[in-house]
Amino acid sequence: MKTKKLLALILAAVLTAGVFGTVASAGEAAPAYTLKCAAQTADIKLLEDLPDKIAEATGGQVALEFIEISSLGTSEDALMMCKNGAIDMYFNSIIQTAAYYPVIGQAMSIPYLTLSPEECRAAQYALLDGGYLEELYEDTVPLILACTDSQLFSFREKKVESMDDFKGMLIRSAGSLFGLMVQGTGASTVTIGMTDLYEALEKKTVDGLHTSPQMMEPNALYEVLKYTMNVELSWAGGLVMLINANSFDRLPEDLQEGVKAACKEEEDYIYSYQFENFHEKLESMQEKGLELYDVSDEFKEELYALEVPCEEEAVRVMNEQGYDGEAIMQTIHEAIGH
Repeated sequence: MKTKKLLALILAAVLTAGVFGTVASAGEAAPAYTLKCAAQTADIKLLEDLPDKIAEATGGQVALEFIEISSLGTSEDALMMCKNGAIDMYFNSIIQTAAYYPVIGQAMSIPYLTLSPEECRAAQYALLDGGYLEELYEDTVPLILACTDSQLFSFREKKVESMDDFKGMLIRSAGSLFGLMVQGTGASTVTIGMTDLYEALEKKTVDGLHTSPQMMEPNALYEVLKYTMNVELSWAGGLVMLINANSFDRLPEDLQEGVKAACKEEEDYIYSYQFENFHEKLESMQEKGLELYDVSDEFKEELYALEVPCEEEAVRVMNEQGYDGEAIMQTIHEAIGH
C-alpha cells in the first residue's frame, strides 16, 4: 500500500504542475539534462538563484527544477525518492531525517560547540574528508553541506544572568542534546510545537525557550517575550543537498564539474545568508521591543561548560551505533581549534 502511494505521489510531482525552475524560452535550445530537486517551500526561495547558476556553469546544458517536499509526502519520502532515483536531488536539514545520518545528527547538534558559521563549515568538512560521513554517499553524492541558523535563549519575564536564575523555570526545548543542556542549567524542559508556543507564552505556562531569530520573528514571539540573551548556542550543521548517484553519473564529466561549481557557489551564499539573516531578524525584533542583553564572562563560561556533558552523550550514542565517537569529536575539535 505504501509503495502504491509513493508511486502515485511521484507521478503527481513529476508529471503535474508545482515544479519551479528555469524553462527554455522560444528560440533557445532546450537543456540536455533536467534535474528535479525536492526542497521545503522556504528553502526553494533560499535557492532561487541556483537554477541560473547551474545553467551558467553548464552552458545551458543542465536545468534545475524544484518540487515542494510537501507534494511528495514527508521528508523521509522525498529522501527515499532521491536515493532510488525517482527524483534527482534533495535539499533539506538533516534533522528531518536524522536516523539516516546519525553522525551529523549527533556531532553537529551539540550546544556551544560550533560557535560560528565558519566553525560549522570547518567541522563538517573535516568529518567529510575524514571519512566519517559515508552515509552521504549511500546512493547519493553530496553537493552542498551548509549550516542552519543559530539559537538563543529568550525569556518572558526576567533576564537570566546566572545559573541560579534558571532554577524553577520551565523552558521550551527541542532536541535531546539541547534538552540535556537546558536541564544542566537547573531549569525544567517542556516540548511545545512552534504553532502553540505563542499561546503558551501568552498564558504564562512556559517561562522561556531556545530557538533562532529566524523562527522567532515570523511567529511574532517578540510580542510575548521580553529578553533575549546575547550568547549564541550553536551554529548547527546538516543543511545538505544530495544528488542521486546515477543521476550524477549520467552527466558528462564537464557538466558534473559545472553542477558542483554552481553548488559550491551556492553553499558560500547560504553560509553568508544564514549569518546575515540571523542578525537582520534579531535587529528587527529589537526595533519591535525585544531587549537583547549581555551577560558576564563568568556566566558565559558556565554556559559553555554545558557542552561537555552534551558531547559525552553524543559520543555514547554514536558509539552505540557503531561509530568511533571519540575520534569523531577529536576531528571536530582539531578543525575548530577548541
